[in-house]
Amino acid sequence: MPGAPILEPDLSRLASVLREWSSRRPLIVGGKTSYAASGGERMVQEALGTETDCMLYQEFSPNPNLSDLAAAIERVAPFGADAVVGIGGGSSLDFAKLIAAGFESADECATYLRGHAQRELSPLPIAAVPTTAGSGSECTHFAVVYEGKKKYSLAHPRLLPMASFLVPTLTTGLSEYMTASSALDALCQAIESLWAKGASAASRDDAREAIPRIVRALPAVLAGAKEGRGELLVAAHYAGRAINVSKTTAPHALSYRIAGLSGIGHGHSVAITMAPIMRAALKIHPTPLPEVWELLARVFGVADAANVPSAFDDFFSATGLPTTLRAVGIDGEHELVEISESVNIERLRNHPFPLRAVELLDILRSVA
Repeated sequence: MPGAPILEPDLSRLASVLREWSSRRPLIVGGKTSYAASGGERMVQEALGTETDCMLYQEFSPNPNLSDLAAAIERVAPFGADAVVGIGGGSSLDFAKLIAAGFESADECATYLRGHAQRELSPLPIAAVPTTAGSGSECTHFAVVYEGKKKYSLAHPRLLPMASFLVPTLTTGLSEYMTASSALDALCQAIESLWAKGASAASRDDAREAIPRIVRALPAVLAGAKEGRGELLVAAHYAGRAINVSKTTAPHALSYRIAGLSGIGHGHSVAITMAPIMRAALKIHPTPLPEVWELLARVFGVADAANVPSAFDDFFSATGLPTTLRAVGIDGEHELVEISESVNIERLRNHPFPLRAVELLDILRSVA
């Protein structure tokens, strides 16, 4: 099991890590605005100086797609990178992984995603620097990529970053909205990791580390306490380690189309259905995994499992983010049907009990 995540004051160790990898030509993948705005650009320049021959790449969408990858391969291949440093939110880290995978074309990536690999991948070593506390991508072996509206998750053991840097000051410039949405993503990841079919004892331990940290730190950070940002980064890291093993379940399965239709942040879209899915669990299976409900009741400060969904709702509402679909611009029955029919089947299969289409619609209607 990996050791506890370590907070860093800056990126001064980056140069020594690259030397350990014998890297002479690292590719830096950063968000179009977050790379500079977060302070990441300054820290990379201070760490690597002028002696390191590196290339910066920032041309990709907030939800990276295969056409982004095709353009990147064409631009980056001549540089001959021997390592990749991803710095930014989940999309930046995922795109860094997509480039590091070493595909010769976007078509080859598409073939691989459909399970028809023609050769074994040999990804470049990856260093990950998150500038949001939420996705956990710095400690997962997945990378999200879209083909049109269809979401894929590229997976390979060597897409797990070999080094990650948790630098709290890189998250201080986040808006309140992105701070809350990112932390809610990590919280939902951790909760789902507790009950996921794919969970292990180790992944549940990581989830248990994440949940109380987020519940404790997020309100303080939203109230202006900068020292809580390190706690959120550590929590998100533990949540990422948990889903790296367990993967996610129904709240994430529904979230992708909600985010696509509304334009809201990923974590926000996941949180909207969490409480009604909890209620469905308690209704269908009154005592699934009793230790899960005992932990959540204790963390949220309520008497028993029956009160956990309302406690989650209260926590969600206290962030100031809209908690209904109508409030984020989804207000038609046809859109609810579309969301239920676009559900991510892989994530849904990982849920601890079956959810039929009619039950998914009921869940969506309850937060309409």
